Amino acid sequence: MTQPKIAAEPKVKLDCDKSQLSKDSTAQLHLWAVDPEGKAIDPNDIDGVTYKTDAPEKKVTVSASGKVTLNDDADPESFEVWAEGEINNVGFTTEKLRISVSDGKNVQAAKPVPSVAPGRYNEKQTVDLSSGTDDSEIYYTTDGSEPTKSSDKYDKSIELASDTTIKAIAVKDGFIDSDIAEYRYFIHTPPTESAEEVTAETEKDDETELDFITLSTETEDAQIYYTIDGKDPSPENGILYTGKIALAGLGDSGRKVTINAVACRKDLLNSSVTNFDYTIPKLDIKQMEQPSVNIEAGTYENPQFVRLNSNTEETEIYYTTDGETPSKERSPRYITPILISSDTTLKAIAVKSDTYDSKVLEAAYVIDNQGGKSEGEITIDDITDAVNTLSKSPVISSTVDMVIDIERAKESLSEKYLEQIPEETISKLESLQEQVSGILHNVSGLSVSGVDWYVELKAVPENSSSSAWSTVKSKISSKSLVSLYDVELVNRMTGQKVIDSNAMISVPQPSSVKYIAITQASDTTIHYPKFTSENNKMTFALGDSVRVGVARPSSKSSDHHDDDSNKPNTPKTPETPVQPNQSYVSDTTRDFSVNSTYQFRITSKNGKVPVFVVGTPGVFNVALVKHIGGDYYFKITAIGAPGDKAGIYINGEPRLLVATVGANPDYAKLDTGKQLTVKAGKTYQFKVTALKKPTFVCGNGSVFRLKSTSSKGNNYFFKFITVGKPGDCAGFYLNREKTPRTIGLIS
Repeated sequence: MTQPKIAAEPKVKLDCDKSQLSKDSTAQLHLWAVDPEGKAIDPNDIDGVTYKTDAPEKKVTVSASGKVTLNDDADPESFEVWAEGEINNVGFTTEKLRISVSDGKNVQAAKPVPSVAPGRYNEKQTVDLSSGTDDSEIYYTTDGSEPTKSSDKYDKSIELASDTTIKAIAVKDGFIDSDIAEYRYFIHTPPTESAEEVTAETEKDDETELDFITLSTETEDAQIYYTIDGKDPSPENGILYTGKIALAGLGDSGRKVTINAVACRKDLLNSSVTNFDYTIPKLDIKQMEQPSVNIEAGTYENPQFVRLNSNTEETEIYYTTDGETPSKERSPRYITPILISSDTTLKAIAVKSDTYDSKVLEAAYVIDNQGGKSEGEITIDDITDAVNTLSKSPVISSTVDMVIDIERAKESLSEKYLEQIPEETISKLESLQEQVSGILHNVSGLSVSGVDWYVELKAVPENSSSSAWSTVKSKISSKSLVSLYDVELVNRMTGQKVIDSNAMISVPQPSSVKYIAITQASDTTIHYPKFTSENNKMTFALGDSVRVGVARPSSKSSDHHDDDSNKPNTPKTPETPVQPNQSYVSDTTRDFSVNSTYQFRITSKNGKVPVFVVGTPGVFNVALVKHIGGDYYFKITAIGAPGDKAGIYINGEPRLLVATVGANPDYAKLDTGKQLTVKAGKTYQFKVTALKKPTFVCGNGSVFRLKSTSSKGNNYFFKFITVGKPGDCAGFYLNREKTPRTIGLIS
């Protein structure tokens, strides 16, 4: 029997000392139970237990104590037994256990059972083994290997002082050896030794010229927690140390601050608290000069091409036209002149690596056909200059709108001026538009053809736990839904939805599996369009569909298996394969998605500890959880963004598989860089993209104070107002991290 892993709720399992029963023998049933923490539950706490069977009462008898007897006239080939009862007033029914019936000629010995239930204990345990077959001998192992007659013979109690798996068999002459019994014990005795104290070092970062504090302990794998409010740190009351701490982000310049730190590890007592005193230095602030515009803010009769400029070399300019404050992380970089064809407020900042961002340039433009300035209308030279500037490098996502702006500007010219545009400019513009089509027409593995270059394909993959997935799946009960996308076409020139009968959509079709494309129209009716299959793609007319799904026929006789790797929230662990040419055997061998954490079991074939490596940094953390005999358990924890991928490598041998971050509940991204500047008395709004509501705070409430919060989908907005004086600065911390994500300066 394999004992249940620690479950999210109490787990009860039924076991029998015999897998087969003859007419002249009996079998004994046993109940094992663990609580949510994996601790063994006393059998006396399992109430109202009744044992049941599907065999006729006259043929098989199961007593109240769990004794199974096969009557003389019984002739079933096999039968099932199960148990029902209550734990803490909650009813349970065990999984059914099948027992076969022998002819009495080859009788199997009853497998050993322990005197102490398997599970988790906080002290050492003494375990005795017994078998229901009289005069049988018991052989056992505690190193994870399979027991044989060459293993240790049980003749005295087994003392358990650490995590141990007992495997045992019962042997008797004239009997078939019993099934292998397996019982897992987790022993966690209170620690007596303490972690080493935390030490601190200070160093200056060459890039930012800021002082950073590094905390460390000589205790391997220990976590460090610290406070700056005078309270003693602990895992429950402290900030987890994950990287260097910016001294300037801990308070006002000249203020004295004390960092209290402690080292913690589960198998050790916490270290003594150490204290480190610092004085926050005065920062030498360098700030970029504000960018300028070639056309002053005001009211104009015609659309304008506005150019941005900086007087500082090697400067990058970022801008917005939607009223948001620009930043390097979330705003487009200025490359070509900006088309202003309607009332617009243009905001821009100048950015350089060794300085603080400039103050925000703000210029409001009103396009009024009824009046305003007549000068500054778009010319052929404006369009040519914009095309020549943009054509120097390939189009990327951030420059798509610039190409669209150029096309809008071209269309604003009269027919007379259109004819005067140089052919070279038209050719370059068409090349740029072709690059745009390659970006707009391909997304999430899907592609569209038969539409104009400026038509954008929007395809959002649905999660298998979403309501849309459930709705579609319920309507295709005879088929297996593999993937689902919300799909629409949008005209990027106008922003309007497009319904084009010529639009052809292509979705992935792995060659190894036969798929059927389905669509769901607005009336929720399922349609099965005709499609062509080529180059591992299925292509069909999109029509007015709002969802496109990929499915396959369900068939019990099908010779292919469900491809669960396409379902990010349900990674499937296959049976352990034979890997004769490797130095290890892994219980997981196929690509899959990881939600938060996943545990591998790696069996060493050379007697050495396996070297477990994640190929791409910043996607998963790796930890060796435990090892039992030759089995080593490695846990990977998602730290990257959903969709990030990394290869898994063991012992430097060829890649085992690719793991993808499916859902990382702790993932959070801030839209602001390492530094920002806010004018005294003004506000600044941060955007945090996260899978769950984040915690975002300022390290010094006397410099910045939280004014309001809001959210939209996975985007969370935190608006802070400056309450300090010019020159004050403070760090901003995300999800209790010890290092600020950004440092804010009041100008």
